[in-house]
Amino acid sequence: MRHARRAIIAAVLVFFIIGTQVAGAFQGDPLSLFTTADRAFEAGDYKTAAAFYEQGIFALSATAPEEYITLGYAYSQLGRCHALMGNMNMTLIFSYQALDMGYAAMATNREDALRIVISSHGAILDTYDNAGLFEPMREHNEIFIAFLEEYRKNPLPDEVIPQADIKNYLAYCYAQNEVNLDEALTLIDEALVDYPDSAAMLDTKGWVLYKLGRLDEAREYLEHALKQCEKDDGDCYLIKRHLDEVTALAL
Repeated sequence: MRHARRAIIAAVLVFFIIGTQVAGAFQGDPLSLFTTADRAFEAGDYKTAAAFYEQGIFALSATAPEEYITLGYAYSQLGRCHALMGNMNMTLIFSYQALDMGYAAMATNREDALRIVISSHGAILDTYDNAGLFEPMREHNEIFIAFLEEYRKNPLPDEVIPQADIKNYLAYCYAQNEVNLDEALTLIDEALVDYPDSAAMLDTKGWVLYKLGRLDEAREYLEHALKQCEKDDGDCYLIKRHLDEVTALAL
């Protein structure tokens, strides 16, 4: 995976810097550091949370580098911290690191590994999409699509990873890469049966309809998605961008 290899190299450099700058700044075992990080994250103090996740990862990597699930979780959370602080490059670095940890754990803990892999792919997709980096996004989508299509042959129970989420991801990736659009529409319709008020899924439905050239229907769904997103107090940037694009073409 070309992007993942680049991210690994970048992350090694980052952690070398972190290790030299903050070694000894925090005391405690890795799990205690991660617990402190989790508390800071829940409190909305993402800068402090990131610092503790970094130190915990540094400590655990030095003592138990085979703890792929714990490291994958920590990298994922660290990526989320940077996403919420608007640091796109760091979000990608740590999301790719989380992805690698998830794949490494697949043989020994498939359930938790899949959670990390799927969420990390989603985080990478969202980061590229939010930044308007469409070419690397499409390249990553090809990898994500192949993974999702294979996963659907042997999925986890719905209560572990809802099939609606998988269908939504796959439909959106198909739409972004402009492939299998009829299948994408079927997938997102099935997902919406389970979650009719999901802003993300309504957005996907609108975007698939847009790619099919059904602009009036697309705008209707995107308007619904935006209203639902605002009602949920969510991050509505992508939905607004989609709606603006469709509205401009529909006029």
